[in-house]
Amino acid sequence: MAGHYIPNFSPDAREKGNDHVIIAFKRINSDGKEHWLNRLAVNLTKRSSDVYPCGQLAHVELMFENNGQWYRCSINKKTGTYDAKGNLTWKVGTVHYKHVNKESMADYDYFKYYVGRDKQQLMYKFCMTHLEDEFNFWGYVLNFFIPFGKIGTKRYHEKLDRQQQKRSKWFCSELVVVALQSAGEKPFKHLEARGISPNELYRIFSRLGNAGNTSVVSSPVSVINI
Repeated sequence: MAGHYIPNFSPDAREKGNDHVIIAFKRINSDGKEHWLNRLAVNLTKRSSDVYPCGQLAHVELMFENNGQWYRCSINKKTGTYDAKGNLTWKVGTVHYKHVNKESMADYDYFKYYVGRDKQQLMYKFCMTHLEDEFNFWGYVLNFFIPFGKIGTKRYHEKLDRQQQKRSKWFCSELVVVALQSAGEKPFKHLEARGISPNELYRIFSRLGNAGNTSVVSSPVSVINI
């Protein structure tokens, strides 16, 4: 976990707004500069019945409020870092936990998912256990082509709470689904995480909201107070 500052999670905090996590969905870049793999995944998982932004989603993050600050957990295919001379170097993406601000989330749409701090702590623990796990490249490439034999984590199990010698690999929506499962959240219990794309996860949250269960999920918005 070198290079990461891990704040102490405060499950008993009572700051306003800490009764929920945020599921943040990133829209595909409209300027055509999106990575080809994201464009392929979006095209394979969109439907004619999708209502914007669904059908145009390339990434998802799970966001926590911790001591008055918001943090996001997910994984990208690649991560860019600048050296002292300003040169950009790319390396394989790993699971991250980063502080966020409103400007860094401008291309995202959000659902608030209402869940107690005790369950938030379980999700947080899961994310910290898998910090710096690498990207599930072959799962991301193949899982939306093949009907069976998918690559990755099917669903949460207790062994995932312990760091194994052989680390897990993830793509973004796979990781977020299993994090939700780690807290025992019933709407996600039976999902096959490795088969869920950002577009499909957005549809799942939309169905929860359309069912009128406002204690579970709110409608998505493109601007949120963080």
